[in-house]
Amino acid sequence: EVPVYALYALEPSVEDKARTYIRFRVMAMPFQLVVRAAGGVLQGFHRLHLATGLNSVLSLVLVASNVLALSILDSGLHGLAVSTLIVYVMAAGVSVALVFRSAPNSRVFRSASSDQDDRAGSPYFS
Repeated sequence: EVPVYALYALEPSVEDKARTYIRFRVMAMPFQLVVRAAGGVLQGFHRLHLATGLNSVLSLVLVASNVLALSILDSGLHGLAVSTLIVYVMAAGVSVALVFRSAPNSRVFRSASSDQDDRAGSPYFS
């Protein structure tokens, strides 16, 4: 098994930074997948404005966290990876909450009377 960074002739200090970056990015991957899956579910619920808004806000927050990590805190690759992990953890929580809140005819956050109102105009419930 050859890691990606082993394919390049890197100095040990650069390789250590690359290992740290990749480690944090791998830790962020499950959360990133949750966010992407939630976006797909929202699209399936025909809540396209929420899916688009989620992706737009996520992109803006990622850019802001990258600027904070690189420019203001001067933390390099390590700070970039940590900030990305933090953003995706928070985004996963928000996206899952949006899915439950936006589910059609969901009783999680809605009353029974609002479900009846939704069913009255829906072609799926007759």
